[in-house]
Amino acid sequence: MSSMKNSRNIKSTVTCFIHKDDKWLMLRRSKDRKYLPGILNGPGGKIGKDEGILEAAKRELMEETRVKAVNLRLKAAGVGRFLESDDEYHFKVIVGEWFEGDPYSDDGDELAWMRPEEILADGDLLAELRQVFEKFIDPKHPTFTYKSFYTPPNNLVEIVIEK
Repeated sequence: MSSMKNSRNIKSTVTCFIHKDDKWLMLRRSKDRKYLPGILNGPGGKIGKDEGILEAAKRELMEETRVKAVNLRLKAAGVGRFLESDDEYHFKVIVGEWFEGDPYSDDGDELAWMRPEEILADGDLLAELRQVFEKFIDPKHPTFTYKSFYTPPNNLVEIVIEK
């Protein structure tokens, strides 16, 4: 999926999947969001200037959910892009365990602890998660990389899991 254009607008992001008992903290984006409105994903956001990956994950969790997590670790990394945009997302997927805090959103997003089967059955789940979520939550699955390409609003055109 290469583009004839040479301009790139790279955004470095983290997405966090935090578990508590047998459930995972998920964020359903507000319907008012410009990108991926109403889509279910892990909480996360942009990595700030001079910010480390785990540092960004902790900050984003606190900002978006008011939850603290422990045992954070990199589970996946990759590149995602909407085909009609020059915005390219270089993402890091972080997994960890709930430590303290009751999920709360100031942004109108919905937060919920969900079982894996509920997550995978959700009709508004970020499309690529249907193929990679179980790899994220399997503690025995090694860290991996992948790339994904979309058309709006949540149509996965291609996903390539790199070995």
